[in-house]
Amino acid sequence: MNHLPLEILDALLDEQLAPGERADAHAHLAACADCRAELDARRQLFATLDALADEPLAVDLAPRVLAQIEPTPRAWWIAALTVAEMAAAIALAVWLGGTLVPLFDLLPDFGAALTAIQQAAIDALNAIHIEPLETVPLDGLVLGVAIVAWLLTNWLLIQFPKQKEVLV
Repeated sequence: MNHLPLEILDALLDEQLAPGERADAHAHLAACADCRAELDARRQLFATLDALADEPLAVDLAPRVLAQIEPTPRAWWIAALTVAEMAAAIALAVWLGGTLVPLFDLLPDFGAALTAIQQAAIDALNAIHIEPLETVPLDGLVLGVAIVAWLLTNWLLIQFPKQKEVLV
């Protein structure tokens, strides 16, 4: 004979079963001494637990728990810095696309793909911009500034994590 799951017995004790389920559970209990014994044991256990006095905790854990589940909002400038870095990376990729193609002559498919991506980005920007854009030759100073700015931005993002660490 199959026995009633503990979840059904608990729901029966808590009066949370639908009328049909409750009738089925009572019909099973009428025929099954093991389930009746389990139901009585659980009823007694819950009565004993309910009779226990409430004991206050020595330490209030609420702030620690809430700090773990509620994310601390990031400062607005970190989000702005992330967006600016992404925009700079896209602009740099578009800018470098044509310049890097000769370096990939050994991989003609890669160079063609890079040129196509650069042209697609320029075409998309030209579609929303009044003056036509063209690829710009890259000099060492601009590349150096872009690399330093990228490294500085990443360093700042690492220094200011999303959430504060909570000591437990």
